[in-house]
Amino acid sequence: MGLDIIIAAPRNTCTGGGIAGSTLALGLAQAGHTPTIYEREEVRISEGLLAMPDFGAVGGGAILFRPISRQNSSCYSPGTLAPPTGVMITANGLQVFKNFGVWDAIQREGQRANRNVYMNRIDGTPITSFKVADDDEHVCIMRSTLHKIINAAAGELGVRFVCGKRLQSFTQTARSETEKASVKVQFADGTSATGDLLIAADGIRSKTRELLFPGANDKPIYTGTRGFLGLTRLEDGDPWLTKSAISFYMNTSNRTSVNMMSVGNNLISWNVADHQEEPAEVDSWVPYADFPREAERLAALLESWNAPKDISKIIGNAHRISPVTIYDRKSIESWTVGRVTLIGDAAHGMPPHLGQGTSMALEDVGVLVELLRRFPAEPDRCLRMYEAIRIPRTTKIAEQTRQMGASQYTKSNMQRFVGELGLKFLGWVVNTFDVRVYEYDYILEVEKQLKIESNTAASPTKWNKDEI
Repeated sequence: MGLDIIIAAPRNTCTGGGIAGSTLALGLAQAGHTPTIYEREEVRISEGLLAMPDFGAVGGGAILFRPISRQNSSCYSPGTLAPPTGVMITANGLQVFKNFGVWDAIQREGQRANRNVYMNRIDGTPITSFKVADDDEHVCIMRSTLHKIINAAAGELGVRFVCGKRLQSFTQTARSETEKASVKVQFADGTSATGDLLIAADGIRSKTRELLFPGANDKPIYTGTRGFLGLTRLEDGDPWLTKSAISFYMNTSNRTSVNMMSVGNNLISWNVADHQEEPAEVDSWVPYADFPREAERLAALLESWNAPKDISKIIGNAHRISPVTIYDRKSIESWTVGRVTLIGDAAHGMPPHLGQGTSMALEDVGVLVELLRRFPAEPDRCLRMYEAIRIPRTTKIAEQTRQMGASQYTKSNMQRFVGELGLKFLGWVVNTFDVRVYEYDYILEVEKQLKIESNTAASPTKWNKDEI
């Protein structure tokens, strides 16, 4: 018999729980459980219709109206509200999509990064490149498109998405002779939900994490970087489309950068990052209404940085632009209390310097789903093993990410020289020895942990003669 599982979605989104939450729901449903995603975003209902934003192919902003049942007005098949940008999924994250049956649709809609990844100075001077092997593939895809694919697959399995539910508190009930263990979630609108587990995929500003560990003074940490995400559609035959799936342009002295990513269908997703003071109000990735003016301003900014003219032109022709502020969150030793646990950015938020935030969240999903598939009647054991497998790895990757970020920002020409030399050496190692940078098999990791537990249980007890 499957478990009833509550998934808390990110704040201020209407994407069906974010990539981690939606993928988790899909995998849990495939494993025989009953997941329900509760997300914060409100929707407007009128005349029996559900109104919700849809960014479409180029991050638009159209309003879609879908018929709904008055008796089921809080549940819907989620739309595609997502930042107007792309996301890179590396091989370790793609394994989850392959095992969950959505890989074909993802590679059909996205752009496989089967060309080199280039790293350059801000003026276009090459630093190094990394060859992407055929069996170590990366895929770049629009977030909105990825959400459509995952949510459609989850919806076909009956996963419910309940909107307008801002998590306020939760209580846990221990197992007794008459009742099973459970978690009851209270929402800000006065409603509640009860399940066997609460899995929080509610992002870098996780409310669940604050409730799990009160008084820990554990707040998101501003990285000093505030940027702009955008999207540009290129004409057929544009030379940029044949350059590379992914390119980075960096000025390590003043902490500015431009990242370009081909996401398929002639679309280029880009990110302009600058070192700024922390904004008074946290932006929510909402696109600018007057994006042509913002595109013109950013294009002029890049020209002042001496960026390549073709890059400035692409940004000047943007279809959508959103502001984004980059936060980190310190690694913690535990993600679980009772039947409540964290996943993705809620558990291990990290800066984007290694491009592993999404793939780490997908690894979390793979491990947790695999454990709950194998041991559906032992959720406590599953959560214990989930932590044992995932916390050491995510802590290590997060620290590597922070070190990478620190190495990219220098104060002298000598530091820049040493940093670029290190990147060149890394590129040589990866390309010469065909290194699989992001190799990770979550099923194998589960098997390893099971073997560890089995060996521990089989070990004879060591007695201390002084205690006898």
